[in-house]
Amino acid sequence: MSARKGKMKNMLFTLVKSFGLMPRSIRMFLLWRLDGIRYLREVLKIGWIGERCRVYSRFFGSEPYLINIGNHVHIGSNVQLITHDGGVWVLRDLLNNQSLDCFGKIIIHDNVFIGNNAIVLPGVAIGENVVVAAGSVVSKNVPPNTVVGGIPARVIKSIDEYSKKTTQCLTTKCLTGGARERAIKEHFKLCP
Repeated sequence: MSARKGKMKNMLFTLVKSFGLMPRSIRMFLLWRLDGIRYLREVLKIGWIGERCRVYSRFFGSEPYLINIGNHVHIGSNVQLITHDGGVWVLRDLLNNQSLDCFGKIIIHDNVFIGNNAIVLPGVAIGENVVVAAGSVVSKNVPPNTVVGGIPARVIKSIDEYSKKTTQCLTTKCLTGGARERAIKEHFKLCP
């Protein structure tokens, strides 16, 4: 991003953040869309978030300060990081304790990809070099160097196995527009 665009984005973020007349829900959405990482740090006050992260979700539990996110982490659309176990609602009557609450930290280590619509429950740590499949429910700690998926999420394969079995990978990040499309069509032997 150019320096001028960055400065303009920063000014707009600060303006929207301080604009009290706008409904809070709209203000929060605009701040997230302008700069999701800054929104997590300054508005939600997330526990910690590293560098080179991509975050496409706004669901960070009722206690975002219990969430730590490492470097080079991708969090897909509609991922939910839940820090509060609402199920204790049932126990309040059983234990005669209406003040009972249950919380858990979520720790996501470096180099992690969490697919769309995944749910991470309280008290979970996700190790380094992990892929969490879309739609998974992560209820237990995930060991490093693994691919997990399912409900509940379980280890499917190692990251090394995933790397070796990925046959449809192409180097396209350096290509633009038509060149990227041509390379993909050529790889899959599609008509021009």
